[in-house]
Amino acid sequence: MAVLIKKAQEHADPVAITFVSIFTNFIIFGAIYAALLARETAPPFDLRATSLFFVGGIFISVVGRYCTYTGIRYIGPSRNTAIRGSIPLFTLVLAFIFIRESPSLTDVLGMILVVSGLIFLARENPLNSRSSAAAGGGNPESASRLWTLGIAFSFGGAFAQAVGSTIMKAGLNVVGSSLQSAFIGSWAGMIFFIVLITLQGKWSSFNRMFKTSFVYITGAALANSAAAILAFSSFTYTNVATSEALIGTQPLLTILLSAIVLGRMDFITRPLMMSALLIVGGALALVW
Repeated sequence: MAVLIKKAQEHADPVAITFVSIFTNFIIFGAIYAALLARETAPPFDLRATSLFFVGGIFISVVGRYCTYTGIRYIGPSRNTAIRGSIPLFTLVLAFIFIRESPSLTDVLGMILVVSGLIFLARENPLNSRSSAAAGGGNPESASRLWTLGIAFSFGGAFAQAVGSTIMKAGLNVVGSSLQSAFIGSWAGMIFFIVLITLQGKWSSFNRMFKTSFVYITGAALANSAAAILAFSSFTYTNVATSEALIGTQPLLTILLSAIVLGRMDFITRPLMMSALLIVGGALALVW
């Protein structure tokens, strides 16, 4: 997904990509949930759970995705995805505080490995990120500033995802329907972005973006929808920290796809590989 988003960003900004992603979720989850309602197999709406799903959807769909896509723009998909490996760290702490999921000894080991991986990534030369270097026009000072901005947005996206997942889990403890949580979450994102784009007057600029990046934007949105369904389903059957740890094993696959699809647009370095290996190792420790 991150690789497709990077390709789409050649002609579209993070706001447009985020909107299309949320809109696709809304259509897919809406159709599935409408079928459940027609068959009378959908669980009833609960006010408390609906409120939690709505708020969680804002964090995941709006804040999390926008920050993540902006991070990809400045530091590339491989580094952004590596930073998203910090989601289990945030989730562990939040889950312990709000829904009393206690960390184990292996959870602590996993946290140490993930933090070590992030330290490796933080020490990397910003000019190794072709996204930052290109955006900075080859100027080391500009590239360094954009690198810092990309790191900040990527961490912001990871934290928002962790907050949203924890809130969603609390809602699923009331109504155990992952599809209902996904449907309400996509509704929340749609309402927010329709208001935002209308206020900014950006509807007219979307035509050009879609014509030039339709395949990549749509592909990324469909991949995101599939990932969201699987993620929400995992929250129903296991604790939230374990689910996010499994999701956090993305970095190695993203690095492989980036090397194949993006080539020199997303320069792969030894510190990045070491960072990804440590983060994936930490994620696996969190699972066990």
